[in-house]
Amino acid sequence: MELEVSTKSSVGVKPHIRKGYYPGRLTKVEPYNDKDGNPKEGKHGRMLIFTFTVFKHDGDGKPISPMEYVPDPDCPNITKDVEIPRFVYYMYKDKQTQELQTAVTPKGAITLLLKALGWTFSPEPVDPSSFIGNWVELNVDDFQAGDEGAKYSASTIKDVKEYTGKPIDDTVKMSSPKEVDSQEVVEESIDPPKEKTSPSTPEEVKAQKTKELDRLLEEGTLTKEAHTKAFAQLNA
Repeated sequence: MELEVSTKSSVGVKPHIRKGYYPGRLTKVEPYNDKDGNPKEGKHGRMLIFTFTVFKHDGDGKPISPMEYVPDPDCPNITKDVEIPRFVYYMYKDKQTQELQTAVTPKGAITLLLKALGWTFSPEPVDPSSFIGNWVELNVDDFQAGDEGAKYSASTIKDVKEYTGKPIDDTVKMSSPKEVDSQEVVEESIDPPKEKTSPSTPEEVKAQKTKELDRLLEEGTLTKEAHTKAFAQLNA
């Protein structure tokens, strides 16, 4: 009897990547609500959560594929796309009356974010979810997450700017949680492309596959553990 397996975990860590500038894609917009689905009243009003997927780039800023991380340390061979939320006020409390009013004003933070996503300011109502799929440039920084006594570094979005890099190929797709099998990597993924001349000696074959394993590790396709197991199988 085969049992279904889920990659979801009740325990996990927030993604952490190196600080810097990355291409990002808006993947979700939702209100900041409590567990009952009611809007949370923050100090200054109500917020929306803009979730961005962070992408690796080719060195010139053009996205290649989503960056990945390990959400559960106990399952190091399961990865997920790096998604980072951006909390922005869409309704402000009036300082005098405490009544809620729109935060979408000419100099509002949410206005700057919408402009980075491609919106042109106008008095007409705007639907933030209509910008899902649009590209931006993300300035990613660090912050301390976790409970007292169990702090760790995680990534946050410091700023969002208009994407001005190379034209983006529409075939750039999102990935999903996956488990990398080291045996499959050795037998399939690191074989030289057919159009190239295949190595003629065992030493050349090993060198070619070793180089490919290192490339997969550097790109994030392989975890360090899977790389170690694959390399051991290759030597065997």
